Amino acid sequence: MKIAIFILAVFSCSAFAQSDVINMISPVVEKKAVAESTFNSTPYRQKEHQEIKDYFVALSNLSEDAVGSNKLNRRYNAYLRSVGVKKFCSDIFLTKNDWETMKTNCTRNRFFLCSDDVLSFPASKKSVGETLESDLKDEFLKTSECQ
Repeated sequence: MKIAIFILAVFSCSAFAQSDVINMISPVVEKKAVAESTFNSTPYRQKEHQEIKDYFVALSNLSEDAVGSNKLNRRYNAYLRSVGVKKFCSDIFLTKNDWETMKTNCTRNRFFLCSDDVLSFPASKKSVGETLESDLKDEFLKTSECQ
């Protein structure tokens, strides 16, 4: 009976921890989809620039949150172990070609200002990888979806 209660308690804690990380990642996934929808809306107007910026800021915040808390970092690593690094990266990162297209179409002119967050995408990706435990970090560096 005590073992069953212990297993139930561990399962409940891990489910809570995973939902915590999912709540952290979901906004990035949603903003990525919105940013991707801007590809055919060139030249970008203020609305598209804001949607693009929102995605890159959310991505940057994700890596900062994981670095800032050991507890959250452990949950973050456990989540990656459960879903896989490849899926995680494809869910939150634009492909390199998509980023290049977005960067090319995101021009600076007198009406619109392309966010610096767009240009710092490689650094944001790298910082997400920096928060991982060594085995996950190795997989992150080898996975094409993460590069």
